[in-house]
Amino acid sequence: DEPEIALTHIKLGPLSEDINDDQEDELGESALSKLQGNIHLQNLALTGWNLTFKERHLPLRMLLPQLQELHLKGVTLTLSSIRSLFGSSSSFNNLKRFSVTNSNPKQTVLTLLMEKLGGCRNLEYLDLSGNEIGRESPDQAISALKGFVRESQRLKTFLLHHNKLFETIN
Repeated sequence: DEPEIALTHIKLGPLSEDINDDQEDELGESALSKLQGNIHLQNLALTGWNLTFKERHLPLRMLLPQLQELHLKGVTLTLSSIRSLFGSSSSFNNLKRFSVTNSNPKQTVLTLLMEKLGGCRNLEYLDLSGNEIGRESPDQAISALKGFVRESQRLKTFLLHHNKLFETIN
């Protein structure tokens, strides 16, 4: 039996600009897979990652139950990546701080993300700044965000600066 490693925080930046999509897929899957096992990780930050590769979903999903903080900056999110990562609300009950910044998710991705996060009972901090939320449909975005806030029991901080939510209001 291997001892548990007390690594609590890790930040992974972009893999490389000099590799093709297939190589990036292999490297990303390998990097996330190495974090599994006897590591008790509490905080994970991914910057510039493309989460459209399905091979990255399983290793990341395996890490979610232990995470207290997940920060995604400049990541590519799709409906399938949100469904895969946040399939079951019980898989991320420990999550207290979550951010998706500078990622510009489409309205459908944002709506699904808000639905999934609504089941996260311990979430205290949510940062969605810099995503141009409301660019496609401000009314739909506001409705999704309001629904999330209604369901959130412990949310204390909700950051939405640098978005397009209120630009069309006269």
